[in-house]
Amino acid sequence: MNSVLIIADKDDPHAQAVSDFASKKADVIWFDSFTFSTDVSITFKSENGASEAYLKLPNQSALKMSEISGIFYRDYSPPNFPDGMDEKAYAVFRSEHADTFWGSLRLAKNAKWINHPVYQEELLLKLNQLQVANELGLETPPTIVTNEPVEAIIFYNSYPEVICKLLSHDFYGYEPEDELAVYTSLVDESTLQMYVDDISKCPTMFQARTPKSMDIRVNVVGDKVFTAAIFSQDEPESCVDFRLVGNLTKLQTVSHVLPKHIEQSCINMLKKYNLNFGAFDFSLTPDGRYVFFEVNLIGNWLWLEEMVGLGISEAIADLLTS
Repeated sequence: MNSVLIIADKDDPHAQAVSDFASKKADVIWFDSFTFSTDVSITFKSENGASEAYLKLPNQSALKMSEISGIFYRDYSPPNFPDGMDEKAYAVFRSEHADTFWGSLRLAKNAKWINHPVYQEELLLKLNQLQVANELGLETPPTIVTNEPVEAIIFYNSYPEVICKLLSHDFYGYEPEDELAVYTSLVDESTLQMYVDDISKCPTMFQARTPKSMDIRVNVVGDKVFTAAIFSQDEPESCVDFRLVGNLTKLQTVSHVLPKHIEQSCINMLKKYNLNFGAFDFSLTPDGRYVFFEVNLIGNWLWLEEMVGLGISEAIADLLTS
């Protein structure tokens, strides 16, 4: 029977949904890195010119990495801080755990990944996403990233409205209580004037605001495409960034038929980097154009399954067990 390894927090509902479907076709093994130092054991052996690694969880027999058929990667976090260990020792502790785990996983050579962290690293760069999108024929917003205040002012004055967003991941903090959400924001002239000198201290991303009739979320699983239209302009707080509505079920969301060339461009973008999943964000403009913003390689989708009935979790499980 196939074996699927899920690398995620046990409380992650998206991973649990995939596990529920995958368990009908394969043995599912959960790896929660928080328990790595207590309940999980990994053994790597290199002898007589051959290497193998074994993963063992409580009350389960050891699993050979080479026998894993699918790996669903959502999150890897350092193991918990052991009692009595100082910070310098903990830095070594977490590094040794990470290197052992990821080094051993390289022996899972027959596994299908969603997504391999090494392969996805390059496409996680938003500037690279914009370049690749343009190469694939997708329209993107006029964009500037700069730490030159004068360049930022020139760009701001060139468009009717300008937004500011982060280049990197939207959540920061070494501990859960330190996390800070940073959303896409409309830039007004007084705010720009107040903080313009600070731009020189850190590169900042500005884009011309794209007119929207609605937001389009495109989830790609292998060669399957699941598209939803989100009526983000119906609520004032969700007009710029639909996540600001808080409860996403508040927004009317329906299944949407994407033009075939847009679908294929999304599929091709992932294939270019040997990736099997991505959640693409577009706007549909009032005049019918699809404008690409970014792709999230660990995007959430359950609210779309609940509201629209898109079979994303099952499609992920099918790919992992095929």
